[in-house]
Amino acid sequence: MEIIRKGLVMSHVLVLSPHTDDLEFGCGGTIKKLVQSGHRVSLIVFSTCEESLPPPYTIADIKAEQLASCNVLGISKNDVIFKDFPVRRFDSYRQDILEVMIDFKRNNKVAQVFTPSSTDVHQDHSVINRESIRAFKDSCLLGYELPWNDLSSSNRFFHILSNEDISAKENAIGCFNSQKHRFYDAKALRSLARVRGLQIKSKYAECFELIRWLQE
Repeated sequence: MEIIRKGLVMSHVLVLSPHTDDLEFGCGGTIKKLVQSGHRVSLIVFSTCEESLPPPYTIADIKAEQLASCNVLGISKNDVIFKDFPVRRFDSYRQDILEVMIDFKRNNKVAQVFTPSSTDVHQDHSVINRESIRAFKDSCLLGYELPWNDLSSSNRFFHILSNEDISAKENAIGCFNSQKHRFYDAKALRSLARVRGLQIKSKYAECFELIRWLQE
């Protein structure tokens, strides 16, 4: 399959999600937009966070929630990969995590990769960021923003989003019934998208850390 690295025209996009629901918060609107534009999007979830699931939810439940969310965003269930690295202990599995990325790269031509930003203070997110930079040296690499984890935001790369994109992001986040006890607020996320949009004279946007961009 031909890959075109010019502007935002790409064939295969990969999202690296340390835990279930990180994709949705960090780049859900952008992923919806890319899928709508005809791009294939794959997702690797490195942990289903079994130790953090509130009763009576199970791994089967959180996986079903993730697949339901992906359906909202337009990602095929066949393009979702689940791994079972223990939450908050990724640092002990760095090489194994790197091998997961390299194995995917070996079997797929990936033009663009979304990963947690380098300013994300969560220990698992930090591992995914650093190993992704090692694994995908020949792919465009963008760091997505999770405001409660990020020390700062670079605001150097933006995806302009529509109301439909933001609504899809909210609906995707709403699929995670097992996580509704947390403090996340969909209205706050829409407000953040509005702020990012104002920065580029658009209604809505998501911003990213520009880690690496390849231009032919």
